[in-house]
Amino acid sequence: MAVVGGKFEVLTSQQIEQIHQATLQVLEKTGIRVKSDVALHLLEEAGADVDHNTQRARIHDYLIEEGVRRAPKSIRLCGRDPRNDLTVEGKRSYFGLGGSGIYMLDAETRRRRVATKRDLEDSCLLADALENIDFLMGLIIPQDVDQAVWDRHSADAKLRSTTKHSFTGALGADGARDVLRMVALVAGGEEELRRRPLFSFILCPVSPLTHDARNTETAIELAKHGAPIIWACEAISGATAPVTLAGTLVQQNAEVLSGVLIAQLVNPGTPVFYGAVSSPMDMRNGNIALGVPEVALLGVAASQLAHHYGIPMYSTGRITDSKVPDAQSAYEKALQQVLLGLAGGNLIHNAAGMLDKMITGSLEQMVIDDEVIGMVKRIIKGIDVSPETLALDVIDRVGPSGNFLAQRHSREFYLREHRLPGLSDTNTREMWERLGSKDAVARAGEKVKEILGSHSVKPLDDGIKLELGRMVKEAEKRLSAQRTH
Repeated sequence: MAVVGGKFEVLTSQQIEQIHQATLQVLEKTGIRVKSDVALHLLEEAGADVDHNTQRARIHDYLIEEGVRRAPKSIRLCGRDPRNDLTVEGKRSYFGLGGSGIYMLDAETRRRRVATKRDLEDSCLLADALENIDFLMGLIIPQDVDQAVWDRHSADAKLRSTTKHSFTGALGADGARDVLRMVALVAGGEEELRRRPLFSFILCPVSPLTHDARNTETAIELAKHGAPIIWACEAISGATAPVTLAGTLVQQNAEVLSGVLIAQLVNPGTPVFYGAVSSPMDMRNGNIALGVPEVALLGVAASQLAHHYGIPMYSTGRITDSKVPDAQSAYEKALQQVLLGLAGGNLIHNAAGMLDKMITGSLEQMVIDDEVIGMVKRIIKGIDVSPETLALDVIDRVGPSGNFLAQRHSREFYLREHRLPGLSDTNTREMWERLGSKDAVARAGEKVKEILGSHSVKPLDDGIKLELGRMVKEAEKRLSAQRTH
């Protein structure tokens, strides 16, 4: 369910214009390195100044403006169940699962272990059932499969385990072709997949100011098929970007907008997202810091820049440096989530389930985060002021010293105005103790077991499941043969 934000800003219109003009100067004067001959030729033919020896392209402002103009301003992302379709535009906000973990926090031992494909399937099934999760990445990258084809295994698990829209990765142009073939099989063919994209693909520039060969070639292949592309900049302030937040925004803007341009040169109208997941470095220890206020500030500012260009936006929220579900994970996550939602960020990923700088997934944390997302969505909706909600006739009817419990108005508007907690405990202490004195993590664990034991998604046809498995095995054999030679 979308909620409409845009009530919170950190940049003035003048500051947005300053960042925009600085970005154009960086792209034209400093340029960007593109490690793909195909992309360099596309840029050169369009009018960029290209040095093939250094692989540097200096891009004029009119090219960036044309790339932005060609990019769709509204993008429909579809689920296997049409009730899960999303229309991404303006300041409509959706919240979804992260997907970069390589570990899982074991619910029984409370220790982390290596993540498996089964963990991916469980996280997708759980996300499919949670009402406030609008889309998903899958929480983890399975480590018990051949890492040369983890993207195919990931696509296989997601297609089987959820009817919601999925984000995924693709390992090069070959990986993009394989994953698109798998998704098209489920969608009903390539043309139907173009009409109803079930997957979006996340690609990352290499900060500072570089598009590497594999991601660029992947983008070119995806654009040929009209598949949705997310250019997700992961700059680190003070390490791979200027230490100042404004400088990071300028560099991030240059990396994303040049990626948008490349996709539009391949296929005008390719659906692209302005992706921004930058963060600062903790100069005391050399680690990235993800649960800090600057991440929220960068995310809100990036949302404003994306709105300025009219390009749908992908950002990150509810990420934490905490290693377990605890008070630290709660306050770090909640601060980012509510601000990004109020800013009108479109696709807020990593919104549920991630711990420990996004490398560890937790099903219990997913359930806790789903509860918080529900609260955030309610805050973003705001307060409805109308003749009915002002309730003058009801106030007059009840009068001094009365109560409103028996009023029809209370029954009609209670669920429309108030969000019922699904995980939070609102009992008295005495009742809480009688129910076992369970904290939020324990209650979340019970809900995980309940959902995984009872929830199911519409199964794929047996023939399709067999073909998906065959496609994955064929990719494994093909890449194994390539490695041998």
